Amino acid sequence: MPGGRLAAFASAPGPRGRLVVRIADNALPEDVNLTVLDTATGRVVLALDTRELGSDKAPNALCFHPSGWLAVGFGDGRVAHVTMTGSSTVYRAVSRAISALAFTSDGARLLVGGSDPRGLCAVELTAAERNPLEQSAR
Repeated sequence: MPGGRLAAFASAPGPRGRLVVRIADNALPEDVNLTVLDTATGRVVLALDTRELGSDKAPNALCFHPSGWLAVGFGDGRVAHVTMTGSSTVYRAVSRAISALAFTSDGARLLVGGSDPRGLCAVELTAAERNPLEQSAR
């Protein structure tokens, strides 16, 4: 995996092992700074430059949804939902930097914490976000 200071880390069960993701602060602008690794095989599942997700601020928080996609929280209040194929949806969840993300146990809401004056915010997920495989089969 690429070098750099570890800025955020998340782990989730994968099909045959565990998926781990890391965000690294990189010295070179062209470097990949988000890497998802399958620990059972050592295979890189996804590698990308988070600036491609539409935020020029650093990512600060990561969390896997129970269905397998990744939420990435940024220093400008944006959240990206990233699938393991690299497709993404980005939106502004709060007005200031995000420092923590967590999903409710049913996967219906994303809890967003950080420096927003409202404190902890809950983002309601759409049916497609909660069950992406079920939606794509239709």
